[in-house]
Amino acid sequence: MPNKSEQRLQRRLKKQQKAKQDAFSQQPILQQANDDDDYIVFSLKNLVNGYDLKSNKCTDYIRSQLILKLQTLCCNTWNTLFTKNKQSGGMEIIGKEAFKVPLPACVTEDIDHLYVLRFNSQNARLVGYRSDNIFQAIFVDIDLSTYDH
Repeated sequence: MPNKSEQRLQRRLKKQQKAKQDAFSQQPILQQANDDDDYIVFSLKNLVNGYDLKSNKCTDYIRSQLILKLQTLCCNTWNTLFTKNKQSGGMEIIGKEAFKVPLPACVTEDIDHLYVLRFNSQNARLVGYRSDNIFQAIFVDIDLSTYDH
C-alpha cells in the first residue's frame, strides 16, 4: 500500500494529466491554409528576349539588385505581398491590355492581369504572372517600356 506522500504525488499527476488534456481540447481548430499563405517561388524560364537578364540594357548592377530583391521576396508569402503597397515592396496588379509590348504565349487567355514588382530603388520592374505559388517572370523592365507608368 502506498504511503501518503506517494498518494499525494499520484493525485497531483492525475490532476496535471487532466489539465493537459483539457488545455489540448480547448485549443482552437486551425483554419485551412490557402494558396496565399504559400511562400513565393520565382521562375525565370519564361523571360522574353530583350527583357531578360542577358539583355544589353541589363547591367551587372541591375542584375545584382534583382537578385537581392528576389532573395528578400522569397521569404514572404503571397499574402504578405498583397497587403503591402507597391512602394514598400508589395505588388502592383495591371491588366493585360495595358501592356505596349506583345505578351509571350505562356500568358494564356485565362490570365487577365499581370503582377509587377519594383526593384532598383523603384527604377526597374519585374513583370510576371502567378501559377500556383510560382511567380512566372516574363519581363525585366529596366527602361519602363512595357506599359504606361
